[in-house]
Amino acid sequence: MVRFSELKVADLRRELDERGADSSGLKAVLQGRLRQIMIEEGEDPDTFEFESPEFEWTKKLEAKIEASSKQIEASTKQLESA
Repeated sequence: MVRFSELKVADLRRELDERGADSSGLKAVLQGRLRQIMIEEGEDPDTFEFESPEFEWTKKLEAKIEASSKQIEASTKQLESA
């Protein structure tokens, strides 16, 4: 999870695009635009936690590792019982 102040330009643009807002401009302009939209939507930009692409990637990787671990565990049990 990422705080508003930690958002990169790409993150700001993605958030603005998702809200149907103009995503052009410098970082300070993007921050101001997103902050205003969030306030209008009743969200507090200073406490809201954004999901970053890295976070999503990490969740997918963890799920794959978990699935692989279960598969290895099942194979090991099968070999032990043979």
